[in-house]
Amino acid sequence: MPTQSFTHGPVSPLRLLPSYLGTESIGGAIRSTRGQRVLMLEVLLNDWLDFTLRQADTFVQQAFHTACR
Repeated sequence: MPTQSFTHGPVSPLRLLPSYLGTESIGGAIRSTRGQRVLMLEVLLNDWLDFTLRQADTFVQQAFHTACR
């Protein structure tokens, strides 16, 4: 019986944004009001993300503030 080989591309550290918005980036998410709300949930539920490069972004700051209340 032949075995199947599965190759996977790079795994995105984002969990909710790709599923709910179809975007693979934070920049893509903050372009819409819905994306800004889902970003807060991504911050709350995903501890693998590194937001140090986007710390100055107002929407990222708001997402952190809302998630950490």
